[in-house]
Formats: sequence, structure tokens, C-alpha cells
Amino acid sequence: MKKRGSFFLQAIAILVGATIGAGVLGIPRVVQQAGFWTGMAVIAALGITTLIINLYMGEVALRTNGNHQITGYAEKYTGKPGKQIATIFMIFGTYGALIAYMMGAGESASAITKGNPFQYSIIFFIAASFIVLRGIRSVGKAELAITTLLIAVVILIPIFSADHIWASNMNGGFDITRIMIPYGVVLFAFMGTPAIPELKQALIKERKLVRNAIITGTMIPLIVYLLFAAVVVGIIGKGFETLPENHTIATVALSWFVRPEIAILANIFAILTMSTSFIALSFALLETYKYDYKLDKKASVLLTFTVPLAIFIFDAFMDVTNFLNILAIVGSITGGIIGVMVVVMHHQAKRHGDRKPEFSIKSSFLINAAIVLAFVAGIINELWLIFFS
Repeated sequence: MKKRGSFFLQAIAILVGATIGAGVLGIPRVVQQAGFWTGMAVIAALGITTLIINLYMGEVALRTNGNHQITGYAEKYTGKPGKQIATIFMIFGTYGALIAYMMGAGESASAITKGNPFQYSIIFFIAASFIVLRGIRSVGKAELAITTLLIAVVILIPIFSADHIWASNMNGGFDITRIMIPYGVVLFAFMGTPAIPELKQALIKERKLVRNAIITGTMIPLIVYLLFAAVVVGIIGKGFETLPENHTIATVALSWFVRPEIAILANIFAILTMSTSFIALSFALLETYKYDYKLDKKASVLLTFTVPLAIFIFDAFMDVTNFLNILAIVGSITGGIIGVMVVVMHHQAKRHGDRKPEFSIKSSFLINAAIVLAFVAGIINELWLIFFS
């Protein structure tokens, strides 16, 4: 029984660790921009949507013999074109996330020491890349510990900053015309679906626990995001508008409004969280090039690291985008594409799966249509903003 519980907690940790990352640092600012209750409604709606998508992905995994990643399931249930689409957008999303982690880590380190954020980003990149190239893969336990500490920090902030939280900062009403403002950043924050196959593997001997692990592992980030957004917006409110553009990262912004020791602690754990995510995503991308595309080690390393570094340096000098914009682009486009593909795979797996799953989610045409339309609308909105705004 003890071992069974251990596997269950490990599975939950896999999904929570894959979900909570840089995205949470962007949520408070976009919630404040949209209006408090609009932003909170978007977090809740996308959290429930993500829960459905994650359960769909869990059922797909359980209906299929063997172990695969999302690209493998896409090939089985949507053919080679589906695999190619999934691979392209997952690579695109990975590059975007790596760039966002570099930006976020640099700004967070700068908030602690008042040093140059660009230099800190380069140091962060070199250190994380070195760890990946040395083949140090065991970040799982570290990620669990860091994610647990990050949640603890989220709880500690309101405890030690209660006198800085103002209800007047949370008075923004609900405005349906502003729901797309936080959409992309929030969807990025919920992008943990690719971890579902790994979650299934962790419970390979206890498959009946997969459904509950997915529900718990999705609801924890949802609760954390709602609490974190409420606390940070309650502390900062319209103060966000007085800060430099690159200080809208939540932990960096808090440095201006809370006790120094709380701000330092929050930024340290933000850096650590982005470090484990950077390392995990870099490993995955490196192996995609090596095993899926059969590239040699040198080419795989160059593609994995030089592309995000070059884009980051270009942006640092040309000021093309920023942390929040990258989260919004990756969340809206990659999150939307993967979400649509999971809906399609779920439909196909019900008809052509290899085995009877340990749980099954009733497929509703109306719900699926609503989810797909929402994802497509998000993609179209983001492309419009990129090319026409």
C-alpha cells in the first residue's frame, strides 16, 4: 500500500512539475490588464478545459499498447501528417519556452542583485546547457522539491505581506471583450499535457490510479494560479503600470512592493523553477533531434542550443518582444494546436484503440466542438496580433 501511494504521489508530481513553470510568473500582470474577475474567470475556464484535455490524453495513452510520446500517439491516430504537425509545433513551443526561461531568469536574478539582466540570462543559459551536455538527467526529484517550495512561497507571500494586500486592487469586473488578454499566457501556464504519457508510465502497474492522478495533478496548478494571481494583483494592482516593461514578471514586480526577504526568496525559487524546466525541455529537444530525426550529436546540440540563444540575443538588441509576449504566442499557438490534436486523437482512439482503458471519458460533440473552437479562436487572435497589430 505504501509503495502504491508513493507511485501515485510521484505521478502527481510529474504533472504538477511539468505544468507549473514560467507561465505562473506572467499570470498576475495579464489578470490585472484584463480586469481581476475577467482574468480569474479565464484561469478557471482554461483550467477546466486543460483537465478535460489531460483526461482525454490519459485515456488515449491507456487505450494504446506500449509507451509513446504525444508525437507517437499523433502518428498512430492521425497518421504521419499529424505526427509532423505535432513535432513542428512542440519544437516551436520548446524554443519559445527556452527563450522565455532565459528572459525570466535574467530578470529575476537582476531583481535580487540589481545586476545586468542580459548578462545573468547568458550565465543562466551557459550553466543550464552545461548540465544538459554533461548528461545530468536526474532533475525529477529536484523539480518536485522546487515545485513544492514554490507553492510554499506562494502561501508565504500573503502571510508575510497581508498588510500590503488591498481589496480595491481586485475590483476589476468581468468584461467578455477582454478575455483574450490573459488567454495565451494562462494557456501556456497550463501546458503540462505532454507529461501525461510519463505519468502513465509511473503508474504502469497501477493504471486505475491514472485518472485520479491527472485530476489532482491538474487541479493543484489551477488552485495555485488562482491564489497567486489574487495575492499579487491584490498587492500590486495598478502599480504594474508604473513599472518598466521588463519588470512585469510577477516575482520581479513584487520586489518593488513587499519585504525584501520575501522578494528575494520568490525570485530565487523562480530561477530554480525555470532552471529545472529549461534542463528538462532541452533534454527532450536534444533527444528529439537525435532519435526522431537521426541527427548526429553535434548537429543535435547546435540545433537545441544555438537557435534559442541566437533569437534571445537578437531580441536583446532589437527589442522585438518580451517575456509576456513569448508566453502568449507559445501558449496560444502551440497550446492550441496540441489541444486540438488531443481532441482528435481521443475521438480516434475510442474507435481504433488497442485495449480497453482503465477509465473512459464520455465524448460529447458539443464539448469537443466548443474546445476546438476556443483553441482555434486563440490561434487566430494571436496570429492577428503578430502580423496586423
